[in-house]
Amino acid sequence: MHSHPSLPPFAPSSAIPLPSRPSVPADLSPISPLSYFDTASSVSLSSYSFRVFHSGTSIPALTIPAPEPVVRGPSPLNPSAPMCFVLHHGGGYSAASFGLVAKRLREMDPACAVVAWDCRGHGESKADVAEETVLTARIKEDLSLSRLSADTVELVETMGLHTCGRDLVFVGHSLGGAVVVDAVKQGRWTNVLGVVVVDVVEGSAKDSLRHMHTYIHSRPSRFFAVADAVRWSLTSSTIRTPEAARLTMPPLVVPAPPGDERAERGGPGLEWRTDLAATEEFWDGWFEDLSAKFLSVRAAKLLVLAGTDRLDTPLMIGQMQGKFQLTVIQDSGHLVCTP
Repeated sequence: MHSHPSLPPFAPSSAIPLPSRPSVPADLSPISPLSYFDTASSVSLSSYSFRVFHSGTSIPALTIPAPEPVVRGPSPLNPSAPMCFVLHHGGGYSAASFGLVAKRLREMDPACAVVAWDCRGHGESKADVAEETVLTARIKEDLSLSRLSADTVELVETMGLHTCGRDLVFVGHSLGGAVVVDAVKQGRWTNVLGVVVVDVVEGSAKDSLRHMHTYIHSRPSRFFAVADAVRWSLTSSTIRTPEAARLTMPPLVVPAPPGDERAERGGPGLEWRTDLAATEEFWDGWFEDLSAKFLSVRAAKLLVLAGTDRLDTPLMIGQMQGKFQLTVIQDSGHLVCTP
């Protein structure tokens, strides 16, 4: 039996004030992620450029480009060293959705480091090809779990996070939770202190996929301006606070490709950066065996949910056996990481 250090305590849900329905402010202008992260860099891997946001020190690969990944020996757990939080956003979102979390973590522990990136097919990450090709190939990205997990492994090792002298805590929201669990489960790194999975459970996630088309069609397909996307996220209660909406929504929409007829006729010229409908071929594999993999991770484990009804049977049993910590934040909505 292996024992692991506990993760830092989280405030009880009763201590987190959440409005039942957000008001729409007059100011809907974008807020830059750099209001919450120290720096933004590009890290290139196998002809793909990832937008990486970072706060804290001891991550030299983000400021000193290395032509090849530097592979060093593993570093053991060091409980006295500040932690490094590695954040992976959910499907259709971007690293900006973790901006408020990153800021709060640094307020709680100014010595910690925080790293988040726009995953493949999201935000400002893109293939290293001509811009016109990127515009037409946006919906052709490989967003399989195996590809996203491999990206995570490559980024962690290229940036030297596994040898940075800090203990790592991986945090993944929704699809990002499945990605970080799959990456950590490979057992490549010895300095993993914990894994935090935010509002995703295998059973309910698979059930929700049956309604994915309904969800996609319920959203506006286009917006005239970024402010319209921000307003929609608030009025639909997709995001619960104006600050979070102004931070999270802007990276999710992009100008329609050149020659788009609707835009040229004066119609809405912004579309979703990530075409979720085009990812359907990957849906079945995203959450396969997630509960079993999560429970078998050899690190401290925390599951953060927006409601207790989301637990499936394996996790109910695992919770009763004390295999992970559970925190429920009621009425937060699926984007638990934004309030």
